[in-house]
Amino acid sequence: MFDTSRLPLNALRVFESVARHLSCTKAAEELNVSPAAVSQQLRALEASIGVVLFHRKNRRLVLTSEAERCIPELTEGFSRLAAAVGNLRGDQSHTRLTVSVAPSFGLKWLMPRLHRFYEAHPEIDLWVSSTPANVNFSKDKVDLAVRFGSGKFPEVYAIPLMPLTLFPVCSPKLVDEGRLKVMDDVRHHVLLHDESVAKDRGSLSWARWCQVNKVRGVDTDRGPRLDHSYLVIDAAIAGRGIAMGRSALVIDDIRAGRLVKPFAGVQTTEFGYYVVRPDNPRPAMKIGLFTSWLKAQVAEDEKSADFRFT
Repeated sequence: MFDTSRLPLNALRVFESVARHLSCTKAAEELNVSPAAVSQQLRALEASIGVVLFHRKNRRLVLTSEAERCIPELTEGFSRLAAAVGNLRGDQSHTRLTVSVAPSFGLKWLMPRLHRFYEAHPEIDLWVSSTPANVNFSKDKVDLAVRFGSGKFPEVYAIPLMPLTLFPVCSPKLVDEGRLKVMDDVRHHVLLHDESVAKDRGSLSWARWCQVNKVRGVDTDRGPRLDHSYLVIDAAIAGRGIAMGRSALVIDDIRAGRLVKPFAGVQTTEFGYYVVRPDNPRPAMKIGLFTSWLKAQVAEDEKSADFRFT
């Protein structure tokens, strides 16, 4: 890793912005300078440190391995600098980050990981709002949100976080009892239904699952219907039936042995989870920092899970 302590702050800020957007044009918009000025700063920075920072592949910028290694520290450094300036001004808006998430996503995925963000960035005062409703950024005083959908959210900027992967899950007790060996055995068990996503095109109903897997003779209308995904998951953990699990919401329970995948294979759709923020070419540093942290957590999940998100 190269030493950034003696480099011009402006050049480092340009480098960090381009690395985050992988675009000189978007970085120029964020920094309120011309794309030519951005390119000039990058060339000067590369010349001064003797390290290539970007490659061009198919008209796209790609970070070199040397650049990737220093980005987390550089981003954190600018975040701390912004927080320090905010503290001097007595302005909490520089350090407070308000995040909106759906209740089940917040409870089952975000909260078990959130202590890592607090430990890494104690300078950021994180506020989490749990609501299933779409965010109105102009009225709700929210900085960014995590939402499920196709990515086509009107009048906002959406960044892919993780695609949707679905599969049945149940308590290990049901498998240990020997009554759930093959897919056709689901006819002998209670089916749990998640009403919070029943009308969502990205959901997988039991009827659709049976059709895809050629499982016949199952009354897919039977079984309790619950209005939150976390309630469905808790019912499955308690051995009350089989649930259709979303990877993001059940990964920790599978790791802990509270749930198991009784069958091999998963189903995917074009839907997934997205980080959503106002369509602003100059987002606050804290927003970029939290977005990068979310992506890093997803990458860690994919490395350690017995299934992949894709």
